[in-house]
Amino acid sequence: GKPERSELDTDGDHVIDRWETLRPDGSVSVSAWTRSGAGEPDAWAYVAEDGFVYRIDFDDDGDGRVDRMENAER
Repeated sequence: GKPERSELDTDGDHVIDRWETLRPDGSVSVSAWTRSGAGEPDAWAYVAEDGFVYRIDFDDDGDGRVDRMENAER
């Protein structure tokens, strides 16, 4: 099978700080990352099939729930 998810350590500190959900073709559908460094995602970017990021959700208070959304227009 093909990978459905990837986990990355983008800053080299040996702690996962970015998570990606992949489509069957290997492209990213959702990219999540931690801004706080807590080891859990607190921001999520939703990516259209053409690579356009159409929405980003943020958990600003660290409770695991979305506090605000930013929508993009083409």
